[in-house]
Amino acid sequence: MHGASPLKLLVALAVMAPAPALADPAGEALLESFLERIEALPGWNASAAAITSEDEEVLAASVRLERAEPALTLTLESLRLDTPRERPGGGFSAQSLAVEGIELVTERASVRAPQFTAERIAIPDLVGMAFDEERPLASLGAIYGRLAQGEVERAEAPRMEVVALAEQGGTTRVTYEGLALTGWANGSVLRSEAGPIVVEQDGPQEMRVRIASALGEGIDLQSLSELFSETPHNGLRFWRSAVKNLSYTGISGSGADGTTFSLEEIAMADLAVRPPETPFVGAFDRAAAISDEERKAAAKAGEEAAEKAALQAVVSFLSSVKLGDFRVSGLLVEDSGPEAGSVRLGEFALSDLSAERFGALQLSGVTFVLPDGYFDLGSLEVGEVTFPDMAAIAELAALGLPEEGMPATSGKRAALAELMPRLAPKMRGFSIDRLAIGESEARSVQLRALSADLDGYVGLFPTGGTATLSDLVVPGELLRSDPKAAAVLDQLGYEDIRVDLKSVSRWSETGGLSESAMALEVAEAADLSLHYTMLGVTEEWMRKASIASLSQNQDPLAGLELLAPLELQEATLALSDRSLADRVFAFIAAQQNQPTAAFKEQTVAAIPFLLTNVAPPEVAELLAEPVQDFLSGRGALVVRVKPRAPLPVGALLEAAQADPTSLVGLLGLEVSTTPEPPVPALLEEAR
Repeated sequence: MHGASPLKLLVALAVMAPAPALADPAGEALLESFLERIEALPGWNASAAAITSEDEEVLAASVRLERAEPALTLTLESLRLDTPRERPGGGFSAQSLAVEGIELVTERASVRAPQFTAERIAIPDLVGMAFDEERPLASLGAIYGRLAQGEVERAEAPRMEVVALAEQGGTTRVTYEGLALTGWANGSVLRSEAGPIVVEQDGPQEMRVRIASALGEGIDLQSLSELFSETPHNGLRFWRSAVKNLSYTGISGSGADGTTFSLEEIAMADLAVRPPETPFVGAFDRAAAISDEERKAAAKAGEEAAEKAALQAVVSFLSSVKLGDFRVSGLLVEDSGPEAGSVRLGEFALSDLSAERFGALQLSGVTFVLPDGYFDLGSLEVGEVTFPDMAAIAELAALGLPEEGMPATSGKRAALAELMPRLAPKMRGFSIDRLAIGESEARSVQLRALSADLDGYVGLFPTGGTATLSDLVVPGELLRSDPKAAAVLDQLGYEDIRVDLKSVSRWSETGGLSESAMALEVAEAADLSLHYTMLGVTEEWMRKASIASLSQNQDPLAGLELLAPLELQEATLALSDRSLADRVFAFIAAQQNQPTAAFKEQTVAAIPFLLTNVAPPEVAELLAEPVQDFLSGRGALVVRVKPRAPLPVGALLEAAQADPTSLVGLLGLEVSTTPEPPVPALLEEAR
């Protein structure tokens, strides 16, 4: 056996010995360059205790960034970057980033996080970017635009704490746990989440709020940057999705006054934005920067230009955003203090919200139980509602109207009347299921259902529709609050009052024909129906009515003048007794200590005589027999108006004042009883 040569032994030892780690001078230089650029900014200092590298990792210890005015200090115990490289266009990229011991301190707030990690990152150049507190929205737009150029596959911060001095005194502390971001690329963030989040405030407004989780999905930073841009947009204003979903769940909290609340969820979906036609952030930032005293002084000085600019900014903002869905569910607020009570909300939902309209509103499970009030709503649904036209609002501001009263000139009044149809909101319909309002649950007026469906509008006025009220109940306990009223109800034999109502109206452009019908039912009392048709309700008449509605004139004659040209074509009124007449006869007979049957017979027989004391002979003769038959239970009392030709309301009013007896012939008045009351065809069609 041969011994090993000295050369071979040296080679073997060299292979077995650990090799020294290779440094990453490019990565170190990149980090040093970053600190130098911060140091070069006016009023800034930047330093690190040491910057070293091992293989592809660059480590910076005790990093410190400081700004003198306004004061800001950022410290990092350690910063570790894997394969950091300069990014084309500025900034840097890295396979991973890990930061420990993060602390940011300003004059009024501090932020602390023990750890932050990120994978596969590409961060744009952020040196020189700052948040201007006097221009918050403009700063936000610029930051969104710069961040839209970044990329992060995954980032996490297990815990972060923010402490700020509250304006009303004390401090506000917000603690975030489980902060995570996924899929930040191509100008958007796929998913951002956190939870739980705890907000604690001490001082005069002590409170505590806990949010179990917060989630954002599909956040488009580029579209938000364009929304908040100060630069006018040139080109087409396409809608883009800005936030796909945003939700906060498991919210609960308490206040110093003993109030507690909980909320299952607040969520919104499909927020879309587009570049504003006119940038609004400058006006918003200026409005937020001035005090109430400065705003009042400007208004007093008549600086209308600033007010118009602010209004234009609001219009520009509202016309640049729209929301698919907004929802609040499972709200409970309870007060255990002197004003003990509770508020519950099952769900509030709003869909297709924009500056022009919303598609639907739903509200359910709403209950207020307060010391001096009670409110309970099963559900409310509102169909499409059209908002005032944004352009019309701007035109209204341009008119320079007085703060109170009507415009002085007829031209401005006419211009305002033309604007009113565009300024008035318009609703297609609504429905309410189960409603109770009152001092307490036992003393509340209750409603089983209420609904309305509108056909359309001409100017301010609906052209027709259907309304239904079902089972309106006024409880006996409420009616009997007065001893005298209680005695009357007991003798009439009513436990409560129950009412049903239905109305239908239609409008035709031809001749301005307006037709309406209504049926009222009071349980165990009486039924009333009314049907009439009018001519002359034209679009021109509605325009005049719009102008009249703006007048501050309280003279009732002015309203009569507006009605004068309308023409009554026909009308029918029917009254059916469900037992009210017999109950009233029994009540009065008991008061006079007479037998009910005898008293009723005597009263019915005396009707002709009684009518001659209160009405002209022609009218008394027309009414006497039908009223006797009605009170005797022989049928429904029907009053028909059938003029030979459509009768102008003005002529009707003149005749009533000059010769009331002429109304019988002028109206073609007929009074009769029928076994069954006539049902208006309009109501039959609506069933």
